[in-house]
Amino acid sequence: MNEIRSCAFTGHRPKSFSFGYDETDPAFTELKNRMRSCVIQALNAGCRRFYCGMAEGVDLWCGEIVLELMDRFTPKPELVAVVPFYNQDKTMRPQFRERFHRIMIASSARFLVNHEYHKDCFRKRNQFLVDSCDALIAVYKPDETISGTMQTIHYAERKGRKIFRVIVS
Repeated sequence: MNEIRSCAFTGHRPKSFSFGYDETDPAFTELKNRMRSCVIQALNAGCRRFYCGMAEGVDLWCGEIVLELMDRFTPKPELVAVVPFYNQDKTMRPQFRERFHRIMIASSARFLVNHEYHKDCFRKRNQFLVDSCDALIAVYKPDETISGTMQTIHYAERKGRKIFRVIVS
């Protein structure tokens, strides 16, 4: 396998999962462990830059995982925040808004893809993520075929990116 220098995340919002916003549910713990395993695989493959799309759910959970693992790897990985539009955090639930700000502060770089919200801003953010990375960690339900996550996976496949898949039933 070619060395992976950079990796991005894509995945559904909490409402798409059986546990929803309940992070005390064992299904959430199991999913977070599977995501952590993929991040560790990417780190072991040489990844030292992770791009986080900064949305509620998989993006922020994976961003937190990278922050948790930072001190275990040399050289230390960096986290890059890729924000789809200015003031995105104002649209989030309070518990995710706090996480958003923690990740923004801890990130080594920040990109604002769009200055204001418009119907294509998430698609443009997703393209930026895939165009910037060598690999993608994709956390998804295969039956949700019409979603931004699936569009991002298909775009990454067309671009020839390595995909670490976490498939959720």
